[in-house]
Amino acid sequence: MLLRRPAVSAPAAAPRPGGGRRPLAPAAAAAAPAVGLPHDDNARVRTTLAPAAATTVPPVGSPQGTASSDNARVLARFAEIDARTAALAAALPALRCAPGCGACCTSPTIDASAYELGPLAAAAVAAPDGGEVLMARLDAAAAAGSSVCVLYEPAPGDGSRGRCAAYELRPLVCRLFGYSASGTKDGGVALAACRVMREAAPEGIAAAEARVASGATAAPVLRDEAARLHPAQQDARQRPIPINEALREALQVAALRALVDAAAGSGSGSDEEGRGGGRPE
Repeated sequence: MLLRRPAVSAPAAAPRPGGGRRPLAPAAAAAAPAVGLPHDDNARVRTTLAPAAATTVPPVGSPQGTASSDNARVLARFAEIDARTAALAAALPALRCAPGCGACCTSPTIDASAYELGPLAAAAVAAPDGGEVLMARLDAAAAAGSSVCVLYEPAPGDGSRGRCAAYELRPLVCRLFGYSASGTKDGGVALAACRVMREAAPEGIAAAEARVASGATAAPVLRDEAARLHPAQQDARQRPIPINEALREALQVAALRALVDAAAGSGSGSDEEGRGGGRPE
C-alpha cells in the first residue's frame, strides 16, 4: 500500500541544488538497477513515467479538481522554464551537458517539493502497479540510508554516468542546474555553471559568465523561478525537502486522491441507478 511511512528513513540533507539535464539514449539506458530492485522494475518505472504521461494531466478547470489543476500549472511552468533554458543554451554554446553525464544526480542533497512532483506521482499512481514499484525504490533507499534520488539509474561501473527514469517530469532544480543564475550580494546575477561544464570548457564558461553578469544574456534565476513555481509557501507541499521524501509524500497524496476520486465515481454511479435506471414501463 502507498499510504504508509517507511520503516527506516534516510537522513535529512541540507539544501543544495543538483540534478541532470541530458538523458542517455534509450538503447544506452539499459542498465543499472536502483537500490535493492531488479532490472525489470527499472524498466517498469521508465515505462510508467514515459513522457506521454505528462500529456494525460487534465488542464486547469478540469472536473477532476484541484489536483489536476495543480499538476497542469506545474507542467505549464516547466514548459516555460524549458523554453528559457533552451534559449540560454542556444545563446551560450559552452553550456552543454556531456552525453550521459549524471554527476549532479548523485548528490545526496537534492531538494524538491511534493507539489512540483505531483505530475510525476500522478503518472506513477495511474500506472498498472499503482506506484508500488516506485514506492519500493524509496523503501529500499531509506533502508540503505541513501538519500540519492531513486529516479537516477547509474550506468554499470560508473556511477557518475546514467539517466533519469522520469526525465520529462523531473523537478525544477534538475531543469535549471547548470542552466541558471544566482543572485549576488550587489544585486546582480552570476551564472551557476556546473563543475563538469567548467572543467570541460573553462574559457567558454568564463565568457558565458561575463555575458550573464553584464546582462547581455538573460539567465533564469533559480530562486526567482522557485518562487514562481511555489506561490503558496504556507502550503507544506510547496516547501523544499529532500527529494526522496518529497517523492514519497507526492505518491501518498496522489494515491489518496485516486482513492477519493474512485469512491466519488462509484457513488455517482450508484446515485444514477437509484434515480431510476430501470426500463420504462
